[in-house]
Amino acid sequence: MATLNATLSLTSTDVSSSQLSFTVTDALTVGTPNIGMSREVATITSPTTLVPATTGTKYCYVKHLGVKSNGVSTSLNNVNIQTVTAAPVRQVQTITFSAEPAATETITPTVDGKALSAITYNTSVANTFELLCAALAGEPGILSATFVNSSPATVVTVTSAHLGDSTTLTVADTVSGTTTVASDGSAGSVVASGASSAVLRPGEFLFLPVKSGEGLSAVSGGVIAADACMLEYAYWTKLVE
Repeated sequence: MATLNATLSLTSTDVSSSQLSFTVTDALTVGTPNIGMSREVATITSPTTLVPATTGTKYCYVKHLGVKSNGVSTSLNNVNIQTVTAAPVRQVQTITFSAEPAATETITPTVDGKALSAITYNTSVANTFELLCAALAGEPGILSATFVNSSPATVVTVTSAHLGDSTTLTVADTVSGTTTVASDGSAGSVVASGASSAVLRPGEFLFLPVKSGEGLSAVSGGVIAADACMLEYAYWTKLVE
């Protein structure tokens, strides 16, 4: 058992109209599996595994050293960092209405904290849910929204646009009955997994969490094997307290 202390400081006098100056410090209790500061080559073809897909959330540090695999030649190529599982998965959420909307009743969805315009009952139950699905599908983080009406209950299925990215849905309504949102793998929902990514330019670094059961890989940009990039990395597994 060990403690990992992390400090983030941001200071600037010209990045905005106001001076920026703050520091955040936190401590993590960590244990095995972990790896100390190491170096690895990110090739241009098969992704290089930096963090294995084991249990426990890990915190990983990765830096692009700005040199090619020989450790000497300057590299101008970016490195793509990717969390990986057996296969990346899109999130699927279900919104279950135990009753059908009626005249003057409204449904107001919120997507990632953004409240959409209220959907008021219009002409029929089917038309009202078509309007709701159209509003949801119009959001950039959502790929599609469909509904199945099994009177009196209706289930709206919402699929997120990006592999591995989660979208938070909430619903406020004046419809009689109860409305529930499922995103935990139950009731037809699917939990997002894998495929979150970042890009490291020469000299840049990142520090990010890697979810339990997922790993982390890297692949270099370039067109020939010699374009492989040298990385510095380390990771620690957070202990559950």
